[in-house]
Amino acid sequence: MLARALPEVRVSRTGDHGTFFAAGRKFCWFLNNHHGDGMICVCVKVERELKEALIGMDPEKYVRPAYVSRFGWLSIRVDRGAVDWDGIAERLTESYRIVAPQRLVKALPAKA
Repeated sequence: MLARALPEVRVSRTGDHGTFFAAGRKFCWFLNNHHGDGMICVCVKVERELKEALIGMDPEKYVRPAYVSRFGWLSIRVDRGAVDWDGIAERLTESYRIVAPQRLVKALPAKA
């Protein structure tokens, strides 16, 4: 429910997957065994440099999602032990900032 706390979020569900939209723009997916990969992930939009840094830092946790990684998407595994939900919330909010229209971004609390 972290993503739903952001302004004007709409959710579309297909099977075990959920797609989260801000003003019709995708900013997050919840993926369960996407294309048979056996993983449960939250997929967010990130800057290319950050994506590569996170994957390099912890390739078991951060992975390139099939088909969409080249468009700036990063998967964060939530099926590998303890989950840093504060970190997930931060990534969700940043993805929202990248994708959402400015009128919605302005409704977010200022960055610390």
